[in-house]
Amino acid sequence: EPVLVDGKLFGRGSADDKSAIVASIFALKEVLDEGLKFKYRPVLVIAGDEEGGPLGIKALLDKGYRWDKAVILDAAADYLSVGASGIIHGWIYVYGKGGHAGYPHLADNPVTKLVKVINYLQKEYGKVRLGKVSRFPSPPNSPIPYVWGRFNFTILKLGENEVGKHNIIPKEAVAGFDARLIPEEDPKEAVKEFISYVSTAFNEFGVRGRVEIIAKHQGWYTTDKELESTAFDALKKAIETLNLEQEAKIAAELGGNDGTFFYLKGIPTVAFGAIRTENNIHAENEFVYLRDVEFLKEFVKALITEGS
Repeated sequence: EPVLVDGKLFGRGSADDKSAIVASIFALKEVLDEGLKFKYRPVLVIAGDEEGGPLGIKALLDKGYRWDKAVILDAAADYLSVGASGIIHGWIYVYGKGGHAGYPHLADNPVTKLVKVINYLQKEYGKVRLGKVSRFPSPPNSPIPYVWGRFNFTILKLGENEVGKHNIIPKEAVAGFDARLIPEEDPKEAVKEFISYVSTAFNEFGVRGRVEIIAKHQGWYTTDKELESTAFDALKKAIETLNLEQEAKIAAELGGNDGTFFYLKGIPTVAFGAIRTENNIHAENEFVYLRDVEFLKEFVKALITEGS
């Protein structure tokens, strides 16, 4: 059950993303109840998945659904998003020869070699990622003013059939990685560049292994300056209506979202939501500020009505 404490509504999915559903439904209801005139013919789409799931926006677009413009409400509350980062996910497999840890000279330790590959890629390829800088501003409080490329190893494990004992040198070690692309970047070219660095590392350290790319998502950015301007005006009006002490800002997201799928179909997109960094999304004690739900409602109302 949701719990309301000091203007914070606690509950799973309260910020990400039930708040957006509630705000958009009430925005549409208030426009009708107040007899306001619609600027567009709005269509509210509530999807069960995001970022490529079988019940998500990608599935609807693949079935032929089309809209003139899109506004994603699964987003931050402190800026209007006009783009988001691309994503590459994958695995690096390193193979060796298993054996007893007391006799390392009779084995070929893939763990040791994987560590060398990780260190090389984090340093050398990490610099390449860092050197990719977008023309779009980063979100507020970011360490770099414009969206930049990022690279991290996020998972370390042994091969699927390994037993994982302290006294056994395994035959296979595996690392999972996450690369973030700037919105303008071509993911196919980014994959080629990454694999070339992996190949260099394999050659330098005498590694037998392979790379598996399991996800490759294009970033996106808005292609409609009129939509961007209209949405920014709606943001400013919502701030004014609620007398909030917040500056209207434009930025691109460091993460990815469903904007990719609209972008690939030629549908101009922006994003704004009710999520703050402190909302504990996807974690214990997730909450949303009630003021941000109202804020998002006022943004939607201002965006879709005439004279706003």
